[in-house]
Amino acid sequence: MHKYDISFISYNAPFIIPSNCNSITFLNIGTATAYIEGVPIISGSSITIDGNECEYSETYYSLTFDTTIAGTTQNFVAIKKTYVG
Repeated sequence: MHKYDISFISYNAPFIIPSNCNSITFLNIGTATAYIEGVPIISGSSITIDGNECEYSETYYSLTFDTTIAGTTQNFVAIKKTYVG
């Protein structure tokens, strides 16, 4: 059996997100369309990148937002699964 930790990290501005984990889910809870490496994530949607058991990713992901529509909010969450032992 492997132990793991789950972290929730919130972002409200463009950012470079380090993965440093086994699995990462990108969740857009704002009203502005978010982009991870140019891939659009519309409001209420998510993208998950899973690893196999005991794998570890050191990828850095670029988070940006579509700011062309007035009144939209930038609210984004990265959920990471990291093995701890």
